[in-house]
Amino acid sequence: MSDFTLALIKPDAFPQHAGIIISMATEARLIPTRMVTTRLLAIFWQQFYKEHKDKPFFAPLVAHMASGTVLAMVLEGEGAVERWRSLMGPTDSRAAGPFTIRGHFGEHPRRDLEQWLTDEHTETCNGLGLRVGALYECICGGRD
Repeated sequence: MSDFTLALIKPDAFPQHAGIIISMATEARLIPTRMVTTRLLAIFWQQFYKEHKDKPFFAPLVAHMASGTVLAMVLEGEGAVERWRSLMGPTDSRAAGPFTIRGHFGEHPRRDLEQWLTDEHTETCNGLGLRVGALYECICGGRD
Protein backbone atom coordinates (compact mmCIF):
# COMPACT_ATOMS: atom_id res chain seq x y z
CA MET A 1 0.00 0.00 0.00
CA SER A 2 1.33 3.43 -0.94
CA ASP A 3 1.57 6.40 1.37
CA PHE A 4 1.67 10.07 0.42
CA THR A 5 3.47 13.15 1.66
CA LEU A 6 3.62 16.74 0.50
CA ALA A 7 7.17 17.92 -0.17
CA LEU A 8 7.99 21.60 -0.55
CA ILE A 9 11.13 22.75 -2.32
CA LYS A 10 11.76 26.19 -0.89
CA PRO A 11 12.60 29.39 -2.78
CA ASP A 12 16.37 29.08 -2.28
CA ALA A 13 16.35 25.71 -4.05
CA PHE A 14 13.79 26.38 -6.77
CA PRO A 15 14.45 26.19 -9.66
CA GLN A 16 18.21 25.53 -9.60
CA HIS A 17 18.17 22.36 -7.44
CA ALA A 18 14.64 21.07 -8.07
CA GLY A 19 15.65 18.54 -10.74
CA ILE A 20 18.33 16.97 -8.58
CA ILE A 21 16.02 16.84 -5.54
CA ILE A 22 13.28 15.19 -7.62
CA SER A 23 15.84 12.67 -8.93
CA MET A 24 16.97 11.92 -5.38
CA ALA A 25 13.33 11.34 -4.39
CA THR A 26 12.68 8.96 -7.28
CA GLU A 27 15.90 7.06 -6.54
CA ALA A 28 14.53 6.64 -3.00
CA ARG A 29 11.36 5.10 -4.55
CA LEU A 30 9.25 8.21 -3.93
CA ILE A 31 7.25 9.02 -7.04
CA PRO A 32 6.09 12.60 -7.63
CA THR A 33 2.43 12.17 -8.57
CA ARG A 34 1.48 15.86 -8.60
CA MET A 35 3.53 19.03 -8.82
CA VAL A 36 2.72 22.72 -8.80
CA THR A 37 4.79 25.86 -8.49
CA THR A 38 3.27 28.61 -6.40
CA ARG A 39 4.11 31.80 -4.57
CA LEU A 40 2.11 32.43 -1.41
CA LEU A 41 1.79 35.45 0.83
CA ALA A 42 3.31 35.61 4.31
CA ILE A 43 -0.17 35.19 5.88
CA PHE A 44 -0.33 31.65 4.51
CA TRP A 45 3.11 30.75 5.84
CA GLN A 46 2.33 32.30 9.24
CA GLN A 47 -0.57 29.88 9.58
CA PHE A 48 1.31 26.97 7.99
CA TYR A 49 4.14 27.27 10.53
CA LYS A 50 1.99 28.48 13.45
CA GLU A 51 3.37 25.86 15.84
CA HIS A 52 6.71 27.72 15.61
CA LYS A 53 5.33 31.25 16.17
CA ASP A 54 7.17 31.75 19.47
CA LYS A 55 10.52 30.52 18.17
CA PRO A 56 13.26 32.91 17.04
CA PHE A 57 13.38 31.48 13.50
CA PHE A 58 9.65 31.99 12.83
CA ALA A 59 9.74 35.48 11.27
CA PRO A 60 12.78 34.77 9.05
CA LEU A 61 11.23 31.45 7.94
CA VAL A 62 7.93 33.11 7.00
CA ALA A 63 9.75 35.89 5.15
CA HIS A 64 11.90 33.36 3.31
CA MET A 65 8.96 31.22 2.24
CA ALA A 66 7.06 34.28 0.98
CA SER A 67 10.12 35.60 -0.87
CA GLY A 68 9.81 33.44 -3.96
CA THR A 69 8.40 30.48 -5.77
CA VAL A 70 7.95 27.12 -4.03
CA LEU A 71 7.66 23.78 -5.79
CA ALA A 72 5.04 21.69 -4.01
CA MET A 73 4.78 18.03 -4.92
CA VAL A 74 2.96 14.97 -3.72
CA LEU A 75 5.32 12.06 -3.24
CA GLU A 76 3.93 8.54 -3.25
CA GLY A 77 5.60 5.39 -2.01
CA GLU A 78 5.66 2.88 0.78
CA GLY A 79 6.49 4.72 4.00
CA ALA A 80 6.58 8.02 2.11
CA VAL A 81 6.74 10.32 5.15
CA GLU A 82 9.52 8.41 6.87
CA ARG A 83 11.41 7.87 3.61
CA TRP A 84 11.23 11.60 2.72
CA ARG A 85 12.36 12.61 6.22
CA SER A 86 15.30 10.21 5.96
CA LEU A 87 16.22 11.53 2.53
CA MET A 88 16.09 15.12 3.82
CA GLY A 89 18.43 14.37 6.74
CA PRO A 90 18.59 16.22 10.06
CA THR A 91 17.38 19.82 10.24
CA ASP A 92 20.90 21.05 10.93
CA SER A 93 22.60 20.58 7.57
CA ARG A 94 26.01 20.50 9.29
CA ALA A 95 25.01 17.16 10.86
CA ALA A 96 23.45 15.72 7.69
CA GLY A 97 25.14 12.96 5.74
CA PRO A 98 26.40 13.63 2.20
CA PHE A 99 23.69 11.48 0.61
CA THR A 100 20.85 13.50 2.13
CA ILE A 101 19.30 16.58 0.56
CA ARG A 102 20.36 18.81 3.42
CA GLY A 103 23.85 17.30 3.48
CA HIS A 104 24.24 17.84 -0.25
CA PHE A 105 22.75 21.34 -0.54
CA GLY A 106 22.36 22.73 2.98
CA GLU A 107 24.10 26.01 3.70
CA HIS A 108 22.25 27.15 6.81
CA PRO A 109 21.04 24.92 9.68
CA ARG A 110 17.61 26.63 9.87
CA ARG A 111 17.01 27.33 6.18
CA ASP A 112 16.61 23.87 4.74
CA LEU A 113 15.64 23.34 1.13
CA GLU A 114 12.57 21.23 1.59
CA GLN A 115 9.71 20.50 3.93
CA TRP A 116 7.00 17.91 4.40
CA LEU A 117 3.34 18.12 5.30
CA THR A 118 2.33 16.98 8.79
CA ASP A 119 -1.11 16.43 10.28
CA GLU A 120 -0.87 19.87 11.87
CA HIS A 121 -0.34 21.44 8.45
CA THR A 122 -3.31 19.53 7.03
CA GLU A 123 -5.48 20.99 9.80
CA THR A 124 -4.14 24.46 8.96
CA CYS A 125 -5.07 23.99 5.30
CA ASN A 126 -8.54 22.79 6.19
CA GLY A 127 -9.14 25.45 8.84
CA LEU A 128 -8.12 28.34 6.61
CA GLY A 129 -9.63 26.98 3.42
CA LEU A 130 -6.36 27.80 1.66
CA ARG A 131 -5.42 26.17 -1.60
CA VAL A 132 -1.93 25.39 -2.80
CA GLY A 133 -2.89 24.75 -6.40
CA ALA A 134 -4.07 21.21 -7.15
CA LEU A 135 -2.17 19.90 -4.13
CA TYR A 136 -4.71 21.35 -1.73
CA GLU A 137 -7.37 19.07 -3.20
CA CYS A 138 -5.02 16.10 -3.21
CA ILE A 139 -3.60 16.41 0.32
CA CYS A 140 -5.90 18.67 2.32
CA GLY A 141 -9.18 17.97 0.54
CA GLY A 142 -8.92 14.30 -0.34
CA ARG A 143 -7.32 12.24 -3.09
CA ASP A 144 -8.57 11.30 -6.55
